Amino acid sequence: MGGIFISYRRDDSQGFAGRLEHDLAQCFGDDLVFRDREIPPGADFADHIEHQLRAADASLVVIGRHWLDIQDASGARRLDQPGDWVRREIEWSLSSGMPVIPLLVAGVPMPTATQLPGSLQGLARFQALSLSDHRWPDDMRALCDALSERVPRLAKARAQSARPAAKSREPAAPARRALPSGFVRWLSSLLRRVAGLVALGAAVYIGVRALGGPGANRVMGRLIDTTWQEIQRLF
Repeated sequence: MGGIFISYRRDDSQGFAGRLEHDLAQCFGDDLVFRDREIPPGADFADHIEHQLRAADASLVVIGRHWLDIQDASGARRLDQPGDWVRREIEWSLSSGMPVIPLLVAGVPMPTATQLPGSLQGLARFQALSLSDHRWPDDMRALCDALSERVPRLAKARAQSARPAAKSREPAAPARRALPSGFVRWLSSLLRRVAGLVALGAAVYIGVRALGGPGANRVMGRLIDTTWQEIQRLF
């Protein structure tokens, strides 16, 4: 998979980590962002995390207000325990030589080397980036820029993600111009009246022809003249 590995503590910065994952996926694509919520059911947790870290191109360490001092049930600081998962993730990241970016959330300062266990003191040498609610879009843009500059693969993925979809080369069908509704109603009414006159004339013609005689022909002539005059009046 590779891409970006997000290290965080659920008890410290889960909300920030979720927001971070979403926005990074928008920038680089879903396949290049990993957070531990994506571990398949039944998978070996340790093996899966280690595999993702070894394949990653960059590691982001999310540091919130309780990240440094959070304790376990016995009162011991979790960061001091060799088996602590956040500690192990950072140790793997530092030993790999990949770009590591500490992300400071909720206004916390960067921990000093003396505040960290010996195996994590190298983290204090990396330039941190603060993520703030009120300037989140700008901070995320700065983070995406930094990752793109450090990792060519991510720069390529970002360019592809930002590329608009290709437009169809087929010529668009010309738009049909709709007739005004008032004209349509007038034309419909006119056609109905003409159809009525024609039907009436046909009925009378058939009746008169059935009677026959000179008188019938004169009546027919008058009827035809009257019908034609009425049609001319309509138009």
